[in-house]
Amino acid sequence: MTVGASDGSNDVANFCNGTGTVRPAGKPRGLWGGDPRNGYWRGVATSTLPDVATERLTDLMIAALDPTPGGRVLDIGCGVGKSATHLLTTSAMHVVGITISETRLDQARTRAAEAGVADRATVQHADAMRMPFSGDSFDAA
Repeated sequence: MTVGASDGSNDVANFCNGTGTVRPAGKPRGLWGGDPRNGYWRGVATSTLPDVATERLTDLMIAALDPTPGGRVLDIGCGVGKSATHLLTTSAMHVVGITISETRLDQARTRAAEAGVADRATVQHADAMRMPFSGDSFDAA
C-alpha cells in the first residue's frame, strides 16, 4: 500500500473511487474478485482463493444475522454490492446498501440487476457517519 499526504477531504470516498492518495499496491481487486475485504480460511486449505474465503466470511455474517423473510437490512459500506447481492440471493429480505463511493454505486446496482434481485435492493450514496435513516428503519445492519 502506498500512502500520500492527505488534504483532509474525504479520503474514504477518494480511495473507493480510485482517486485518492492511498492506493493498494499490485492488483488486489482482481485477486479478491472485485471485493477487497478479508476472508475466512479456518478449516480449509491455505490455498483457498481469496474470493472463496470472502464468500465464506459473508456466509458466516449472514448466518449470524439470521435473516427473517421480509425483513430490512442496512448494509453499511456496501461497496460493489457483493455481500448484499449474496444475502438477497439466499433470503427473501430487502437490503438498503449505503456507500460513500459514487463509483461503487453503479457497480452495486449492476450486480443486483444481473443477479435478478434489484427489486429488493436499494443502493444509495450516504456517509455512514451521517446516515439519512431513523433508528427504527431496519431489522438488522
